[in-house]
Amino acid sequence: MFRSRFFTNQKNIFIFFLILVSFTSFSEALAANIWSVTDSMAVARRGHTATLLSDGSVIIIGGSGPLDSVEIYDPTSEIFLASAATLATARSEHTSTLLPDGTVFVVGGTNGAGTAFDDAEIYDPATDAFTTVTDTMATPRLGHTATLLNDGTVLIAGGSAGSGQLSSAEIYDPITGLFTTTLGAMAFSQYTHEATILTSGKVLLTGGYHPASSGGGGRSEAQVYDPITELFSTTTNNMTSSHNVHTATRLNDGRVLVAGGLAGFVSLPDVTIYDPVTDMFTASIDLNTARFGQTATLLSDGNVLIAGGTDFSTTDSLFSTEIFLNSSGTFLDDANLNFARSGHTETLLIDGRVLVVGGISGISSGSTLASAELYGSDCPDVSELLLQLAEAEERIENLEDEIAGMEDSLQRILNGVAAALGHPGFNIPGMTPFDKLQNLVDAIAQLNHGQKEALYRNLRGPRR
Repeated sequence: MFRSRFFTNQKNIFIFFLILVSFTSFSEALAANIWSVTDSMAVARRGHTATLLSDGSVIIIGGSGPLDSVEIYDPTSEIFLASAATLATARSEHTSTLLPDGTVFVVGGTNGAGTAFDDAEIYDPATDAFTTVTDTMATPRLGHTATLLNDGTVLIAGGSAGSGQLSSAEIYDPITGLFTTTLGAMAFSQYTHEATILTSGKVLLTGGYHPASSGGGGRSEAQVYDPITELFSTTTNNMTSSHNVHTATRLNDGRVLVAGGLAGFVSLPDVTIYDPVTDMFTASIDLNTARFGQTATLLSDGNVLIAGGTDFSTTDSLFSTEIFLNSSGTFLDDANLNFARSGHTETLLIDGRVLVVGGISGISSGSTLASAELYGSDCPDVSELLLQLAEAEERIENLEDEIAGMEDSLQRILNGVAAALGHPGFNIPGMTPFDKLQNLVDAIAQLNHGQKEALYRNLRGPRR
């Protein structure tokens, strides 16, 4: 069967082009990542929390005011949904932790006037309501950390009771609904610090405000909590810089990336990495932009997204973001936020996008933000590209079959015309049916009316 060599080559080129575009777009997805503005919250918020629920939605709780309201972001519709749930105690600077049963544990915080809270509440997505935990913490806390341990309990560490800072820690047990003080106190007090669970199940607590410093002076010390012994111990060495209002992100290899923050009245670009195997910190390559109050999220590809924060020298919040490339240990400037923000929340969604919510536009004259943004690639998902590629190839194959069928019909017509006219030029070896068709048109154009009628009768055959 004759196949057009030109068409076959065009098909191969087209398929190759689709494959090239698909995989080039996918491999360069990092460079194509963008921030897109999504739906805004009904209420501007800072000092709030954002927790990814089991169904993939994100619950935004409380915030400065203080606020007792809740909003739920639906990533599918990309809108904030109204919630009937209301906190029993309006609060900000609290913590929210997703428990193994899918409920959210909210504890501590402040009324914004220096009073810290000792109470806790549980949000149940099934009923869209809060219930108050009967038991209370031994000590009111704000600016503390709350870390889900491997056994399902929650470690609540440090913070402030409204003045000074705390060196005590407590464990909340969701099964009993009770708080118990850890067997050992913290090695030193910590406030506005970071707590990161390690692959071993231990918890690393880094930096925070140093009570002996002025301004926003940070700590260089760190400690580790062991849930088996319920004891805290200092790390073998200190961080290479002091960090306060920083980020601490566990990497896929188990190390912890500590980035930015405040030291005195200076924003830090400093980065240090903790290795739990050696229990030691080592200096790493600096951030491209010094910042504090930023967010850091481990992405699905193993890299870390650093977004926003504040430049203390200008007191302005930042538009800039950067990516920590785990493979090289370097930082790459990424797409800017649509709104400069600091003190916001950042949540990795199930589909790999990142949701940023609220915060402030500056620490001196800035305003509280209701806006939200989504971070992700502007190119289609690779699975979608491959599906489109398969569908395109199937359409091309069907089209090629149709053309092959047309060529067969055309050849039969040409054979009949050649026999009727006694024209040998329609069967020249190597001539394509389309070239033969052109010869046919030229030959028929030279026939008179009577010859055309005779040809038609010959091709039609005898009437039945």
